[in-house]
Amino acid sequence: MLATGALAQDNDNEEDDVIVVQGIRQSILDAKEQKRNADSVIDAITATDIGNFADDNLTDAVQRIPGVQVERDEAGTDGDRISIRGLGPQFVTNTVNGRAVLSSGTEGLGNLRSVNIGAFPAEIVSGVEVQKTPMASSPEFGLAGAVDIKTLRPLDSPALSKANSFANITVRAEEVGLERDLGYRVSGAAGFKNGAGDFGAYISAVYGDTDRVTDQVNYQSIERGIQLDDNNDGVADRTETLFVPTAFQVNPINDAIERVAVSAGAQWMPSEDLTLTFDTTYTSIDTDSFRNNFVVLFNRTWARPVRTDDVVIDENSTLQQIDLSNVGLSPLLRSQPLIFRNKTDNLISGVSADYVQGNFTHRFDVYLSTIEYMQNLRFSLHQQANWDTSGVVLTSQPFDVANLTGLGSLATSPDGYSALFGIGREIGLEADQLGFSYDGAYEPTDGFFTSFEGGLRYTQTDLDSRRSIAEQFQNSGATAVEISQAAATGELASLAGDIDGFAPEEWWVADINRSAEFQPGLLTATGDDLGTDPLASFGVEENVLALYGQARFAGEAGSLPFDGNVGIRAVNTDLTTTGSAIGDGFDDPQAVEFKGDNWEYLPTANLRFMPSDEFAIRLAAGRSLSRANFDELSPRIQVSPAEEDPEFPDAVGVRRAQAGNPDLKPMTAWNYDATFEWYPNESGAYVVSVFYKDVNDFIIDQSTLGTIQGLGDEEFLIRQPVNFSKGQAQGFEIGFIQDFSILPSPWHGFGASANYTYVKSEFDEDVGDAGFGFPGSSENNYNAQVYYEDGPVTLRAAYTYRDDYFRLLAGTGTQNNNARFTQGFGSLDLTGRWRFNDHLQATVQGLNVTGETRRDFVGVETNFLDHFDRGRSVIFSLRAQM
Repeated sequence: MLATGALAQDNDNEEDDVIVVQGIRQSILDAKEQKRNADSVIDAITATDIGNFADDNLTDAVQRIPGVQVERDEAGTDGDRISIRGLGPQFVTNTVNGRAVLSSGTEGLGNLRSVNIGAFPAEIVSGVEVQKTPMASSPEFGLAGAVDIKTLRPLDSPALSKANSFANITVRAEEVGLERDLGYRVSGAAGFKNGAGDFGAYISAVYGDTDRVTDQVNYQSIERGIQLDDNNDGVADRTETLFVPTAFQVNPINDAIERVAVSAGAQWMPSEDLTLTFDTTYTSIDTDSFRNNFVVLFNRTWARPVRTDDVVIDENSTLQQIDLSNVGLSPLLRSQPLIFRNKTDNLISGVSADYVQGNFTHRFDVYLSTIEYMQNLRFSLHQQANWDTSGVVLTSQPFDVANLTGLGSLATSPDGYSALFGIGREIGLEADQLGFSYDGAYEPTDGFFTSFEGGLRYTQTDLDSRRSIAEQFQNSGATAVEISQAAATGELASLAGDIDGFAPEEWWVADINRSAEFQPGLLTATGDDLGTDPLASFGVEENVLALYGQARFAGEAGSLPFDGNVGIRAVNTDLTTTGSAIGDGFDDPQAVEFKGDNWEYLPTANLRFMPSDEFAIRLAAGRSLSRANFDELSPRIQVSPAEEDPEFPDAVGVRRAQAGNPDLKPMTAWNYDATFEWYPNESGAYVVSVFYKDVNDFIIDQSTLGTIQGLGDEEFLIRQPVNFSKGQAQGFEIGFIQDFSILPSPWHGFGASANYTYVKSEFDEDVGDAGFGFPGSSENNYNAQVYYEDGPVTLRAAYTYRDDYFRLLAGTGTQNNNARFTQGFGSLDLTGRWRFNDHLQATVQGLNVTGETRRDFVGVETNFLDHFDRGRSVIFSLRAQM
């Protein structure tokens, strides 16, 4: 398929007799040609001049590619991630210039193979290629596909094709989301090549300081037995298993984001046969988040009978409303100020050598990829336990947002609240990957085969994830009531956006700095003071050796030309994982180490028929793999107290255990694709693809009753990841681009593109009989854009939509209860640009201009979970270039 949005660039040409196509039009046409000439099924977004683009960031640009969907991170814990053709971010291989990108995953602890694509500013990127069918010569292809972010190559750059140097600088002001204060971002790039054209270098850099406000309303539920009082006598008449709330939270997220990114490189051709290339890319995102949370906890309320007349229960056994006036135990009210810092630094650096020796070519590459992640979480708890619940009503509001009416001064005044304690916790992740690869090829002078290729790739990854103990900092120097009064600022917090009829509208603010004066160490204790939690920490050493052979061919079947490639990749993974397991007597955790290795064989084939210059038919088949997440492979075991679980009625009073599974096998898939491409003219393309993925050894969490080695005969309800089932994902993509520059004025400035992707996925042995398919999969996905580009003017409207999808499998037997979904939503972005001359331009962008919000639910749409409102964003930028 064809990308319908791209990093649009300018290609200035000083020769008057050359017609220059530029901006959005040029980027789309370049992507079309890249797809047309590719050796497998790909899509691309391109940039012909670094640092000037139609989309604000890579996330927005990539989501316009057919078959690609984006999971945005409104909560500030994961980063923006992409799915391809119905399989989620954990199944996408992400690289920069073919070299692995390491990830901090979810808070440095889980999902460590899911990469935050938003960590890479578009200003330092020259293009992105999304590979949808595998080739043996490519690094291991994930179940979903592969994404390669490309940085500039000076000797190949269009910016240096007509001149020996370039430079540009862009300054922008931005009002992001619900924040009303302006942020800013400065970016620039410069490059040159010598007169002989055999040496070139460049550097690009970005610095930004932005405030972002996102509203969150969170409503946690659990399935449990509820005592119902049918005749209002205070005595339970029956028990019914219902989904009931455990927590209601109002959470305005105030983020201060500092971003730094640098990309630099150099190329040298000491001879016509040898090219040496060095490049490095560094990105840093430092987010300081402050959140004035108001929380209501309901667990203890369900320990007493509830009047049947006071509740509304829907057909899915979900409690949609409760009048709390007559409950036996009031919920707990909490004011919970929280500070939350996340900092992620990525570095990918490498040196490569390309050498041509007659009919032989050789390529050597060595690189280092690193990541450092730090999280610092601190919060203070102020609680009111026993209060008059008269007139207070909790409503889940099907298809909308939960709210809690009738609180009045219970929410807005610190009276009645007592400081409990403060909590401090830190997480640190450090990882590095050292890689080496060799690729060789021999091109015969004639015959059916056009090249024979082979090579190897070796990577060594060392990862260490450490979580501190969540330390409690006790009150000191005053009573609990006095501390809450002292912490109160007299200010009231509220959501920044608008939700019709939402309550509470305001709540009192406790200052965490004032709280810390009475909870010594809350803000000053460091990781060394807190101590490491061995049961939540782990280490991994993963060594991967891949060998491949591949042949390319071309010929004719009768009068029908064709070409293609066929090959096989053999991959050995040698794994050492370390962690800790609970020891005898549940004290003194014991260090545990596991070693294992396995081989996987990945054959691939790509075939293209060319009935004419306008048509191409592609057929592809290949096997791919995705490895288990690092945290899933850890041999650690944690034990927690017993909980009620409707899925395991025989496990009442049984303690829970959470375990890793170092015996997990990689997930593999056979991928099949048929694509029809029609290029009726130089500025148009129409593409249809049909695809099918047959997945084996899909990993989910499974709960079983069993014993734990070293802990005697006691039975635990043990939850751990397992290779559970086979599954399939199938669907089609259909799309077009058409530029109308061949038409007379005024129509020649217009262009349009659109695509639609349908994905259906399922498990052979369904998880919980729910039929939800794979995580990250939306059934219907489409996007479209219309642009006008003529002379100094560029205008664009772009719309993207994906329908409901679920983010997380809850596990066998409980998927219907706990699977987290995101409701379908769309986003409209507008761009306008004016070129004053060849050296100066101004751009204004509106993102999510209709103010769409995100709504999450659990299991069924009526079971509300989360509301996120990121608001609209407006960006104005001014760019100068030479």
